[in-house]
Amino acid sequence: MDTLLFDFWGTLAYLDEGEDFVDKIAVSLGISRENYTDFVIKVWYKENLTPEKFAVRLTNEFGRVPKSPLVNLLLSPLKRVKLYPDAIPNLDRLVRKYKLALVSDTTPIGKECANIVCIDDYFEDTFFSCDYGITKKEGLYGRVLRELKLEPSACVIIGNSMDSDYSLAERLKVRAILMDRADKQKGVRKIKELGELT
Repeated sequence: MDTLLFDFWGTLAYLDEGEDFVDKIAVSLGISRENYTDFVIKVWYKENLTPEKFAVRLTNEFGRVPKSPLVNLLLSPLKRVKLYPDAIPNLDRLVRKYKLALVSDTTPIGKECANIVCIDDYFEDTFFSCDYGITKKEGLYGRVLRELKLEPSACVIIGNSMDSDYSLAERLKVRAILMDRADKQKGVRKIKELGELT
């Protein structure tokens, strides 16, 4: 039986409309959005830190006292996480035919978001970068293949990032399918909705 390795954000889930908490945090610390997201990827994607501890790391790193309460902003995704409407019906269908695993570059808050939307039962295994200390680009997918004892030919990676999902899958000689909900990419194996997976 083949194994489908699903990305979480942008593939199965998204954040409902609301304030741009990333911009608010960056402005609060007097830094650029890019500086903030780079630090999240470098630190919080790879360490299982509470929001309180990560807020301390942020203020220490950038040497600024924030103008607004960082912890509340860091927690805001918990109230806004949503599954795409095609997620549950298709996970329910696919789990009868394939083994499913969830692989996500995310923070402990992102991991909690995955728990909130109650999709655990569909996945035999879950791999979050914050638990493993490495991102997809640093070898998380390779780690998944080793831990699950998967041959590259026996699995498919489905994700919305050309860099972190599609290209990495091809380097590992794993079949890649890009989740391109906006139908922007050309010349790749892609789907616009999960119902296209057979």
